[in-house]
Amino acid sequence: MSAARARRIKREPTTHGWTYLGLGMMATALAWWLVYYAPQGGMFGMLDTKLSCVSGDSFECATLQRFIGPSAIPAYSPLLLWTGVVVMLLGLFLTRWNKA
Repeated sequence: MSAARARRIKREPTTHGWTYLGLGMMATALAWWLVYYAPQGGMFGMLDTKLSCVSGDSFECATLQRFIGPSAIPAYSPLLLWTGVVVMLLGLFLTRWNKA
């Protein structure tokens, strides 16, 4: 590898961090969702009802949250999931932009 290529490689900004940050936020949101709704029917029980709560708030989610009641874990909100999606997409865009 030539010295000029080595210098150019070192100067290229790394934007994979944004992608990994977004994926981490999405994984954290899914873990939060799984742990928060676990008291209702077990960790993997009633998934047909619980799955609608992953990406948005619905009437079923509000009913489940009222049924669970006060908890040591804050009530799940899909805001972290959607923020992670936006950050991940931004990271993918920046990665593609830097390669062009």
